[in-house]
Amino acid sequence: MFAARISAALSVAGCVATAMAAQRSSPDTYRIIDLTDVTRGPLGLAIVDATFVDEAGVVVGIGFEPVEGKPVALRWTDDGAVVEVLRLLRGDDNASEAWAIDAQGRPLGASDRITFEGGPGPIRIFQDPVAVRWGDDGDAQRITDLLASPAPYQLASVRGVASDGRMIGWGREPSGTVGLDFKGWLLETDGTLIDLGELDRPRALSDGGLIVGYRSSGQDKAFVWDDGALTNLHDHPSISGVTSRAYDTNSAGLIVGEAQFDISQPEYATVWRDTGGGYEPIHVLEGLFVRPQGVARSITEDGTIVGWWADLATPPFVGIQAFILPDGVDGEFLSLIDLVPDAASLGWERLQRADHINENGWIVGTGVRDGVLGHAFLLIPIRCAPDLDGDGRLTVFDFLEFQNLFDAGDPRADFDGDGRLTLFDLLAFQNAFNDGCE
Repeated sequence: MFAARISAALSVAGCVATAMAAQRSSPDTYRIIDLTDVTRGPLGLAIVDATFVDEAGVVVGIGFEPVEGKPVALRWTDDGAVVEVLRLLRGDDNASEAWAIDAQGRPLGASDRITFEGGPGPIRIFQDPVAVRWGDDGDAQRITDLLASPAPYQLASVRGVASDGRMIGWGREPSGTVGLDFKGWLLETDGTLIDLGELDRPRALSDGGLIVGYRSSGQDKAFVWDDGALTNLHDHPSISGVTSRAYDTNSAGLIVGEAQFDISQPEYATVWRDTGGGYEPIHVLEGLFVRPQGVARSITEDGTIVGWWADLATPPFVGIQAFILPDGVDGEFLSLIDLVPDAASLGWERLQRADHINENGWIVGTGVRDGVLGHAFLLIPIRCAPDLDGDGRLTVFDFLEFQNLFDAGDPRADFDGDGRLTLFDLLAFQNAFNDGCE
């Protein structure tokens, strides 16, 4: 029956091609990949975080082993279809974390030795992390091996990297009394190690040289480092609360994070914009919810922002949910799961956190699927709408896939965007097919 409708439609399509054109101005939609499904089978890891996706589509993240919950550094390739555990540095290491990938495709993070003392009763946990880079051969290399001179303290973790190879991370040294003093550092390409002063938790650096993060002693305060000059982002009249953190930045000087604008309210997703006379904090969620809480977590060079939010005043509380601002801080606020056409049919109930977006618009984070937490996801933009079989070409098989979607009542077949599946969707699909894709 549908084939007959196709034949009839094609005979008249040329007459109405212009009127029924399918090119619509709308946000990207996404194909979703469950990265936890990939780790559960061969590795037995059911709780997983995806932390970073590079421009080649390689993803790194952390799985949590099921008995003691120790972190395990992971790398996914082939659009998330293949996963591997990154090797440990030392023979008695038993944990690791991956946080970034450099321009050569090498993951960066930490190899750790975690031990437990005590029990029954109180248990003390000791960690001995070492900042590492995983090489092309898969072996972990100490970041201290890249230094021009010995480090004055232990380098504990790499947290970010620029396209030219500069790295940031944090280190630690005994405080002299009890506990540890934490140090933020920048490693230049010539092996010079620079201490970032009060910025002891650097989280990202831009190719333009900005480093953002926060000071973790006492109440967390967001900072930006610009060629040796530190600016306290929390020090602004509109922020009267006690906590703020910066997580990412771009070369235009936009900084994303969270800030407690009012002492009586939770932290809001925040963007700091350089006005020339200082950084102005912008409350991303203002006016959208009654009592919002949220984080702006990652930003691209063109200003696209992802993060997560919750409305603490809306019963029942459904938890945090991932968002995207495809046109930046002044654009439309969208829930990410609404941009995944087959999310519900695949069992996704919520996309909770969006942790990173690359320059191609690929997004990683974690969500809830089939009632289970800890499902890491990879979102890949669907930017060639008529390429329904996803093979990168427009062929007769895309028409067959359209037929299957239409017959199944799938919203991806709604090419004219009117919320119904009719003959006009076929005409709109054909027009999009004829227009092709870049």
